[in-house]
Amino acid sequence: MRRVSIAVLLVLVAVLTLILAEACSPTISAPHAIAIALENVLTGSTELGRSETLPTNIQAAQMTLAAAQERATGEKSVFTVDDPNMLVWLVSMEGVWTPGGFISSDYAAQHPLHHCFLIIEAGTGRVLSILATP
Repeated sequence: MRRVSIAVLLVLVAVLTLILAEACSPTISAPHAIAIALENVLTGSTELGRSETLPTNIQAAQMTLAAAQERATGEKSVFTVDDPNMLVWLVSMEGVWTPGGFISSDYAAQHPLHHCFLIIEAGTGRVLSILATP
């Protein structure tokens, strides 16, 4: 009986440690970054129309802003007003979106976007950019 109590106590300590680590962490977690990204793509934004399908193949990777911009755009030199060494989450997913902005609905319907990248500030959860490609 005593061994069971000690085992339960150790499990509780481990769970509480994980909870406190998340609460005290200077950055948001990968699941939190994914939740922020999904909220943005499912409701739509200025840059991107609302998702027409449920996104799939959702992945989040933590890196610097410069590395995230390079991975999302394929270009090494990207202009930003934010610190290029800032820690961010790059969330990528596949789905079907229409371009946002001030374009005709005919053009948007004929040019769907299938790959989406969101760059999210790791410290605050602020969405820095959204990029979608065919």
